[in-house]
Order: sequence, then C-alpha cells, then structure tokens
Amino acid sequence: MAYIIGNESHTDEKTYGYDSSEPNTTFKVKLSKKSFGKLSSSDLVDWYALELDGPADYILNLSTDSVNSLGRPWAKSNSGVKIEITDRNGNPVSGASSAVNTEIFETSINFHYTGQANYTDYFVKVTNQGNPEADYMLFLNKFGKTTDIMGPTLQSIEIPDTLDLSKNDGQLKITTYAKDDISGIRSFAIVLDAPITYDLKNNGGTSNTLTLTGANDSWKDGASTQTFSIDRTSKNGTYNVVRVDITDYDGNVTSYNSLLLQALFRVNTKIKVYGAIDDVPPTVVSFSPTQLGKPMPIRDELVVTFNEAVVLGFGIITIKDETGKVVASFDAINNRNMSIMDQNKLVIPYMVTLAYDTKYTLSIPKGAIWDLNANFYAGSSDFTFWTIPNPSAVGKNVNGTEGNDYLTGSSLNDVFLAGSGNDIIIAGGGDDIITGGNGLDTLVYTGKKANYTISGNATSLVVKDNFGKDGTDTAGQVERLQFADVTVAFDVNGVAGQAYRIYQAAFGRKPDLAGLGYWIKDMDKGSSLTTVAAGFFQSAEFKQLYGSSPSISTLINNFYQNVLHRAPDQAGFDYWSNQLNKGMISPAGALASFCESAENQAQVIGQIQNGVVYTEWLG
Repeated sequence: MAYIIGNESHTDEKTYGYDSSEPNTTFKVKLSKKSFGKLSSSDLVDWYALELDGPADYILNLSTDSVNSLGRPWAKSNSGVKIEITDRNGNPVSGASSAVNTEIFETSINFHYTGQANYTDYFVKVTNQGNPEADYMLFLNKFGKTTDIMGPTLQSIEIPDTLDLSKNDGQLKITTYAKDDISGIRSFAIVLDAPITYDLKNNGGTSNTLTLTGANDSWKDGASTQTFSIDRTSKNGTYNVVRVDITDYDGNVTSYNSLLLQALFRVNTKIKVYGAIDDVPPTVVSFSPTQLGKPMPIRDELVVTFNEAVVLGFGIITIKDETGKVVASFDAINNRNMSIMDQNKLVIPYMVTLAYDTKYTLSIPKGAIWDLNANFYAGSSDFTFWTIPNPSAVGKNVNGTEGNDYLTGSSLNDVFLAGSGNDIIIAGGGDDIITGGNGLDTLVYTGKKANYTISGNATSLVVKDNFGKDGTDTAGQVERLQFADVTVAFDVNGVAGQAYRIYQAAFGRKPDLAGLGYWIKDMDKGSSLTTVAAGFFQSAEFKQLYGSSPSISTLINNFYQNVLHRAPDQAGFDYWSNQLNKGMISPAGALASFCESAENQAQVIGQIQNGVVYTEWLG
C-alpha cells in the first residue's frame, strides 16, 4: 500500500492509501517528490510508474523517513525492501541493477534513459524482504539532460524494387533499423525524386517523402516496419530514392544519399511502379537531330525522347528520302538494333549511310511505341531532318562585274562577290557568304518567307532555311530578299522606305502589299518621290479623303493630321499656306516633303526597321 504524495519534506505527505499491487494500477513517482509506501506479510509488492523527463541520467533513492505528518515514526524495525526498475511486463531494465535497503542503510539505483518524456516506459517494483511490516520512501531525481550532438546511424533498410498498384491495394512495405544511443529514433524519412500519392493509416497525401514515425510504430530498438498504400492515381514509372533522413529525439539528423545507401548497405534505391490508372498515351518531348535545326552527319543515330517510360510495340519504323523511297526500316517486334534507353528514349542506330545534303523523314506508325499501360503513341508520326553538305566538296567562288549581274551558286558552301550594279543572286543550297556591293542587290530564295528565319539588317543579314535545303546564308550590302510569296526590302533609307512613308503621309495608314510593290517598282525604275506623290493625288482613296479638288487649307490640315496626328500650329500652317499659294511648291511636292520630314520618319521607323514587306509587282 502506498501513502502518497510528499513534496519537499515528510510533513506534507498524504496519508491516504493507494493500491499499487500491479503495474496497471500504479501511482506515478514524480521527479523531486517523495512517495511513501508500507508493506506487510500479506502485502508483499508495490508497483510505481516513473515519470521521466526525457533522455537523461536518473537516480532512484530508497530510504526510511523519521516521522510522518501524524508525528509517528515512519520506519519500523527490519524494514528491508528490494527495488527493481522494469518495463511494463516486469522485465528488468538493462543497466539498472536492483537494490535493497535495511533499517539503517539507504540505497539507490542509477540508470540512463533514452526515450521520450512519459510515464509508460519504466516502472519500479518494490518487494518486501520477509518483514512483518516494512516501510519505505522513494525519491526520484535526475542529474541533468544529456547533451546529444551525435546523429543516429542506419543499420539496415529494405525497400522493394517493384510495386504493382493493381494488386494488394498497392502496398509498399518498408522495413528500417537505426540506432541512437542517447535520445532514441524519432523518425525515418525516405525522400523520392517525384511525388507519389499514398494513404498511411488514413493519414496520407501526395508527397515525395514517405515518413516512418513513432506515431505509427513503437520503434522498439530503433526498428520499424510500415506499409504505405500507394494510390492508383500515382504515375507509373521509376521512383528513385534521393536520400533517407533519420532524426533522433534531440533533433539530430543523419542523411544517407542513394550512393551511400548502395555502397554501405546494398540498398535498392529504385522503385519501379506500374499498374496505375493511366489511359494517356505517351508524347514526344524531343527529337534528335532537331527538326528544322542543325543538319546531322550521314552516319549517326536518331533519338526520339518521350515523356514517360515506353516499350517497343509492333509495326515497321522507316526512314525515307525526299522522293518517298525507303532507305532503312526497323521491325518494332523483331529488330534487335533499335533499343529503348533510359526507359523513355527510342534509339535508332546508324544502319545505312545517308546521302549528303538530303532531306529525310523518320516515320513511326501507330502501335510501334507503347507506354507501360499499353497506351499507343498517337502523336505526329513523321520527323523530318537534313543531312550535312558534303564536307569534301568545295563550293564556288562567284564574282560579279561592275554592271547588273545574274549570279547563281551550287548546293555547297559558296562565296559571292557581286560587285557594283543591281544584281540578282540565287545562292542555292549550302551555307553561303554573299557580299552585294554597291547598287540594288536582290537575294532570291525558292521557299516562302515563313520557312526562313531572318535576323540583322542590310549591313549584315543572316537568313536561315528552317527546313535545311537553302542552308544558312550570311549576306552584307544586300537590299532585298525575294521569297516565293513576298519580298523583304532593307533599303529603309532608300526607295522602299520612301514608298512606305508616303502611304503614311498621304493616307495615315500602313500600305497594302500589292500597292506598295507597285510604287517600289516604279521608283526602282527612276520615278521621284514627288512623281509618286502626284500619282497618289489621282487615286480614288486620295479623292475620298481630300475631295476631288481640295483647298490648300484642306491639304495642309490633312497632311498634319496624317503625319503628326495633330492640328497644325499657326506658324506651320502659315508657312505651307504661303508656299502653296505662291506656287513655290506643288501640292505633290508638299506631300513628299511631309513624307520625308523628321517627324514622319521617326514615327514610321519602328514599323520598317526589320525590313519592308511587299508583293512584287509583275506588270
């Protein structure tokens, strides 16, 4: 029978009884407080739970006390009792020897505790040593919390290498064992390279970390086995273990990356997951060589990269030249030359020598590629690429004269020096270098403008054929680029710029491509800007805006509005009124002057600095 609880002295201990004859009905021995007990020949054992304050070194004192609160001596003769520190099942705790006191001598037990702060781990068993009446007092104290700066250490870990989500609720069983000699293991986290959806005892979610904690397992001796139910909405594929983090109760963390796990413990660090609910077909994320990009060597492999793991299905994958002739074929089922690398890359090896400077198409039929859930690749089936020009073939050096020349190149890398004059240059294939020289020079391409990428200006232009046939040309002193559908003029300070600006000055709008082409051709033949302006006066659009016979005031107001987007200032109005009324300038001349004014050029330059686009006038 225990008489409890005392605090700092024998004078305030309670004198009521508390039955503590078995562990399930124990009273707690609190830190720094006295607990008094009385045993007899018919009451041989008392049990107490130790209220421990986390990891530390503790001492449990057993002694007698002179008097109780009733003024009677507490200790009786022959009051020898034995104390033992045990677990809940009565098993002695390792490292804590039993102790016995007598009527005269006190005793104690020193022990070290590594667990959490609680009163459910360690118990005290007090046993009467054969006395008719045995009185005792227990007093628990600690020496101070042990400073723990050492991280826990991994002993072993078991991670399965495959997981079929369609079976057994997708149960992923993980077994771990770690040690921490001071504070104990709090948690064990497995960090993956991609998030996965799981349910751990109805407390899951989507995360890239699977955590084993004491909340879900007792962590007896630092060991834990937990099962995560991986949801079928998780993605198929391989989940790589990036690292594992072990945390002790003092917050120390020890991390093991995948290399250490493999080297030290031979741990599997790849979990191949399949059986997820997946009806989405794979898609292509890249093709090498890049379509419309740099040409490939004639002896090289092709690589098609998908967004997920894939396997070969059935069907014939082919490579065709630009005439449609099959130059190589691969049976997805039986061909041993094709392979899947890194789970998501279809690699088609070099099997035949391709021709130089030739367009080819790789065709992948439906069913040739599957994902791991048998979804067929159903995207674009054709991938176009070009081979490089023959490096052993020498291109042409093409030189012009001082006159107007018509110059042509080869399919190789040519060099053009056009010289003076208005030259027409057809460079052909290859990566050519063109210097136009003085005059109006036009570089002609066979494709539409949208098939090319243009950068630079008239001083230095780079024109890249996005489909590879015409190569990438570098041109200087070339004023016009003529494509199959439109022409781009870079003489923005010359004829093309003037023709564009006169539209802005006369009509306050961008020119139409055909009309602009007409007037550019007219000026290329020698018409002056004033002559073109006079032609504008005869147009239906001009008469609609200005009237059939506009007054000088109407002309001036419209010129200001179209060019400066404002009403004329009085001084400006008076100037132009005087010039026109006295015949010092014609209306067409005034329009041409407004066209080339600094104000109009500044407003238009942003629209034409990358070239003036127009349609060639064929009349």
